[in-house]
Amino acid sequence: MSSNCAIGWRTAALFVLLLFFFILFPCHVKAAEFQSRYATIHYENDQQVRKLNNELFLSRNLGYRLRERKLITVQDEVGAKIDLLIEQVQVVLEMFPERIKFDLFLFDNAAEAQKELFRRYGKKVDFISFYSRRENALYLSARDGELKVVAHELAHVVLEHYFKPSPPVKVHEVLAQYAAGHIAD
Repeated sequence: MSSNCAIGWRTAALFVLLLFFFILFPCHVKAAEFQSRYATIHYENDQQVRKLNNELFLSRNLGYRLRERKLITVQDEVGAKIDLLIEQVQVVLEMFPERIKFDLFLFDNAAEAQKELFRRYGKKVDFISFYSRRENALYLSARDGELKVVAHELAHVVLEHYFKPSPPVKVHEVLAQYAAGHIAD
């Protein structure tokens, strides 16, 4: 009977200790994510999602298609915009991979995206956004989320999923520029 009492006492002590730990050292991480049809979109705060939504103006044609979607939250709208752009990039490039799934990481600005690229790869660049083929992840500055920028990066996603093996970087760039130039057609 004393061993049951000791186990109960130890459990209660551990619970109290953990409770005080979380009170004294609260978790300030507000990172979150949501899913669209093609992407898992990761962000640190709601302002990033709102900023991207405000920066990402769709063409008239794509805007009409967006209205057909059931959108309740800003996350719904951003996810729908990303999905529409992926689908439009596929039409522009006439490339339709069987399955597209990727991660999209939002940053407040280009400097933060560049810092992340340096942290991951040790490369200093002046890109405002970039796609990592190795990670199948798009790193996007919410402040620079204009239609052509996002379309360019999403073209890299489509190309990477379409070609096996992946074409050279210069071919990727030419086709991504083409997709960005014709995204509003």
